[in-house]
Amino acid sequence: MVTIIIGIFIATGLGEFQGRGEISVGSVLLWGIAYQIQSFTEEIMCRGFLQTSLSRRIKLQPAILLSSLAFMAPHLFGILEIGGFTMIVSILNLLLVSWLFSVIMIKENSLGACCGLHFEWSFCLGTLFGLGVSGDNAVNGVVRIWVNSDHKLVTGGTYGVQ
Repeated sequence: MVTIIIGIFIATGLGEFQGRGEISVGSVLLWGIAYQIQSFTEEIMCRGFLQTSLSRRIKLQPAILLSSLAFMAPHLFGILEIGGFTMIVSILNLLLVSWLFSVIMIKENSLGACCGLHFEWSFCLGTLFGLGVSGDNAVNGVVRIWVNSDHKLVTGGTYGVQ
């Protein structure tokens, strides 16, 4: 999914492939471990624990909404700095992706499926393409991709590809 989005950015001039990055194999492995811990922890807390616990007490849709709001909370610091309409779009995108992760967990009957997708998204953005993840600064990736943050409504601006 991330590769398709980056491909669209490059094809439309919103992004540019700038060659090979200068990241070591060891760094790729360490970032992989870090993104696994981060992604899996968020999914276990928000969907594995919170959504599952809430859905036993209340209807499923409100449980999904509450767990999505909990998922969004730690991401808000990076989003609130954006301001304006792009901030609203970023918040809606986070709620949408959180809802998608919830649906995947329910349909696949697997927390692992949404953990894997969340990991893939963050790892590809940060380590493969060297772009910022959830408002963090970009790092050196396997390849170097430039994304035009002037078109922040489409690209996410400083918050990055969502």
